[in-house]
Amino acid sequence: MKIVTVGRSAENNIILFDDKVSGKHASLTLTNNDEYYVQDFNSTNGTYVNDHKISNEPFRLMPQDVVKVGQTIIPWQTYLSESFKPQDTFTIKQSAEEEN
Repeated sequence: MKIVTVGRSAENNIILFDDKVSGKHASLTLTNNDEYYVQDFNSTNGTYVNDHKISNEPFRLMPQDVVKVGQTIIPWQTYLSESFKPQDTFTIKQSAEEEN
């Protein structure tokens, strides 16, 4: 089983810089039976499959499905592939001028 979390927070496997995405927005799951699921974590703006808002229950995905969180279309098949490995997260430090 493989689970990938998506959101704005650094705690996620995939960090999205999208104002419409919650800190911990959703998860993508590949089961041991090769079934794909997306689950919304009660996010503010919701998770959409083929432009339909899904509930907070796991929603089974089919190969042609389009998953959208906030304004971002998620390449879920790539994220759940065996070869995909999320890189370590990074922080962009503000310059001294921006801090003041």
